[in-house]
Amino acid sequence: MDYENWKQLVTSLRFVGDVEQCLETLQAGLALHTHRSGVHRFAAEQFAHLGHHMEALQHYDEAVRADPKDVESLLCGALLLSELGSYDEAEMRFRAVKELDGDGGVTLFHKQLCEPGDSLTVHRQRSRELMELAESSWQEGDLVEAQRFAEAACAVVDSPEVRLFLGRLLLAQGEAEKALESLEHGRRLEPEWSAFQNLAARCFLALGKVKQAKDALLRAELLGDSSFTGKVLRREAQDWSRS
Repeated sequence: MDYENWKQLVTSLRFVGDVEQCLETLQAGLALHTHRSGVHRFAAEQFAHLGHHMEALQHYDEAVRADPKDVESLLCGALLLSELGSYDEAEMRFRAVKELDGDGGVTLFHKQLCEPGDSLTVHRQRSRELMELAESSWQEGDLVEAQRFAEAACAVVDSPEVRLFLGRLLLAQGEAEKALESLEHGRRLEPEWSAFQNLAARCFLALGKVKQAKDALLRAELLGDSSFTGKVLRREAQDWSRS
């Protein structure tokens, strides 16, 4: 069977749910077409769809060995490792992609995260994985990379937690206006969360907008905010107008 017909048959068998025949056909074709460019990536994708994760990872590795600049196979391997809970190794692969392809790697990684038909549970898990990478990057002092991961997490699942994190991150980089935009998105998702108002107050203060900062703190207090941060900010607010 020629290469293209083999790929089409494997894909068709997977779509109709004939797992046993699909695996048998996949293995038989691999023995014949192992020299073909892209064969290992194709095999890895099929194994991953069938739930055979270790075989998928093996073929992604084979694809990278055959072509060390195969960014897509590196990325897919990183995503698969994340799903298997191997976050450190996944992060190492992503960093290798970034060295090879710069921002293009980030874009491609994001596309790999959003395959059609994924469940909300899968998207939430992937968003959490991206946030772990964002937090790790921030701890290492790489705020730009942390922002990229956080923005990718927002694109996968837009949640108030991610929006608050992104707001803090943007403010830390001196981007108070952009931070306020992120906080407003988060507030719409979780209107009763006073943390958005407290951080918004810091943003307004950074912009020299004392009245808006005080208004934000008042809204937080009306929401029943009793956090330590809120109390400190409200005490500081008394001195803002004099400074």
